[in-house]
Amino acid sequence: MPHIASSRWAAAARAKISTNPTDPTTLLSVPRKKIQDEVAISANEQILRARSSGIHCLEWEAESKQKLSPAIWKGDGDSESYQSRTRRVPGTRLYAFCDAPIAIGQIGIINSGEFCELDYPSFGESSRFNELRNQELISDWQQDSITLRAPTKSITISGDCALITQHGDHVWGHWLVDVLPRLHLVRRIYPDIIFAFSGLLRSAGELLERSGLRPDQMVFYDPYRTLIKADRFLVPGCVRFANAFARSAGSIFASFSAYDRIRTHRIYISRARLKEGSSILNYTTIENIFTRRGFRVVHPEAMSIDEQIKVFSTASHVAGEYGSGLHSSIYSASHTPVLCLQSPLMKQYVQAGLGKVMNQPTGFVFGTPASDPTPSMRKVPSYESRYCVIDSALAEEAADELLAF
Repeated sequence: MPHIASSRWAAAARAKISTNPTDPTTLLSVPRKKIQDEVAISANEQILRARSSGIHCLEWEAESKQKLSPAIWKGDGDSESYQSRTRRVPGTRLYAFCDAPIAIGQIGIINSGEFCELDYPSFGESSRFNELRNQELISDWQQDSITLRAPTKSITISGDCALITQHGDHVWGHWLVDVLPRLHLVRRIYPDIIFAFSGLLRSAGELLERSGLRPDQMVFYDPYRTLIKADRFLVPGCVRFANAFARSAGSIFASFSAYDRIRTHRIYISRARLKEGSSILNYTTIENIFTRRGFRVVHPEAMSIDEQIKVFSTASHVAGEYGSGLHSSIYSASHTPVLCLQSPLMKQYVQAGLGKVMNQPTGFVFGTPASDPTPSMRKVPSYESRYCVIDSALAEEAADELLAF
């Protein structure tokens, strides 16, 4: 994975960025600090801009709680996990690390010689839980200290840098619902700052340009092989905790589409043509149920970004298998009903959280778990909890209820 996305971008950014090799045998031992013990709250944007030392935070929106009611609920879904995973609504925050900070993988930042973790509640899905990958960087992890191995490269950015790093940053859905909203939080007050992104989704550059970034503002790097240094890091907090979204996320998502959001046609999002295949074993039967009701079966991976945005922007009803493709409902109009089909073992309800902030009635159909896919399907270990068979009668009922909205 290149640390800068392309030679075109590298040429534009070279004036402010230098890259050097490091000695991977070097060990660095530093004390661990909890950010909540160190952070100082800034009252407004001007005060945050003026900070030149310490760790500071600007909070636009406080954390809260909510209780969601699904628009449709068919099958044996776990209502308790649905409520627990959609209850905690994150606030929106922007953190500033001001003392010659160094980013270490996706797990933390060394600021003034102390290691501060990018913990999940504050910063979204960081990878500190991904222990296998973090072993590349961590030599020893103690209660009050951490010993790190130096990665093979070091990137130094002169001036301010917005750091946006998190787990799942190679996945379309995470870019839509996690990365791009965090980008918008920073650009509220730092529109011209350089952004450093971990991961390299194939279409990331186009998504970022659509969000208003210039090529010379984008740096991509491998967080497990590269240190990032800057005079100051601006790190946006998460807009999503588990499956609940910050209340301001709806207005952020609403700004994404350049097309008029007009409800004109029905779409069913299929994952059947992905290399992993659909996790709904009887997907052909289910897709036929929806096509008989006027739904167009859509395979997002076969479409350009512009085509995907357009088809969702003009959808009147959206249904489909759980996954990233369905999350493009953020481009759809308010009041567009959305139906998610999934295994009850896949206790993820991101679509419910999106539906809440987008004012889109959201329902679920849960299938019967099936541990062994058919021989014609590729069995993927990470899909073990996803494989299921959707009951045709339940799918029929849900489709009709969806059309009643």
